[in-house]
Amino acid sequence: MGILDVFRKDLAKTAKFKEAQENMQIQHKLEERQKSSNERELERFYEEEREKKIKKNLEEFRKHRQKEAMKTTVLDGKSMFKGKGNMMSGKATVLNNNHKLLSMTKQTKQKGMFFK
Repeated sequence: MGILDVFRKDLAKTAKFKEAQENMQIQHKLEERQKSSNERELERFYEEEREKKIKKNLEEFRKHRQKEAMKTTVLDGKSMFKGKGNMMSGKATVLNNNHKLLSMTKQTKQKGMFFK
């Protein structure tokens, strides 16, 4: 019975909402009919100007939000490659003559790999 009660309350709410919405529409139509054509035209212009301002403000807000998002992403952050040396600029210890790998290759050519 609890589920049925919930559905009944929901249906009653939607019916009340629809009724209130219809009343509001009727009231709006009555007010519009009482106004002169000049008043309706003037209000239409005011509404268009208001919509233009809203659209402009919304575009500015979106641009601002996009700029903030770009600043917080990896793309605008500090580069992980700048300021660090690369392989070619560092010490190349493998290429030194006294490195173990190079000395081992020299030894293998002379003495053999496993036997002395």
